[in-house]
Amino acid sequence: MDVRLRVLPVILAVLSIVLVLTTAGRADAHSELVSSTPENGARLSTMPGEVTLVFNENIDPNFAQIVVADAGEIAHPVTPAVSGAQVTAAVPEGLPQGEVHVRYRVVSADGHPVSGEVVFTAGSPAATQPAGASPTSSAAPSAAAPTAPGAVEEDASTTWMYALTGFAALLIIGGGLAILIASRRR
Repeated sequence: MDVRLRVLPVILAVLSIVLVLTTAGRADAHSELVSSTPENGARLSTMPGEVTLVFNENIDPNFAQIVVADAGEIAHPVTPAVSGAQVTAAVPEGLPQGEVHVRYRVVSADGHPVSGEVVFTAGSPAATQPAGASPTSSAAPSAAAPTAPGAVEEDASTTWMYALTGFAALLIIGGGLAILIASRRR
């Protein structure tokens, strides 16, 4: 049998694998926020009693965290209630009128962390700026998105996935070339 006929299937297999690895869509789709009540950017006349976040996948109730920050960036951790893909948290009583930041960090049922923020305004527009604060004031502490214990950042896992896929592709290409060179020497 001609060497070219034996090597051709190997080359085609290597090219097929490389094609699949380089054109495949993202396989790391994770949970994402679908809607919220109140909606992001909403202007309400009064402070709501609770905030509801709805995701496209079920959320692990053990790793759902929400922090509500008022217009002065004072963080108020709350205990969320999780029911499937819905996460609900009571708005702390006595929260001043104005801009409200609902920062969440949840872990979807597949184990991937998701974090973000929903911002709405409650009360009159004059209430959006806390007394004595200036627009450029940075003296108030920032309420960062909470961190779920044991969670790995989504960006890091995606980077590792691409690095390992690239390494595997290089091994496959190198193996195909080694077979090709060995068959030509015979």
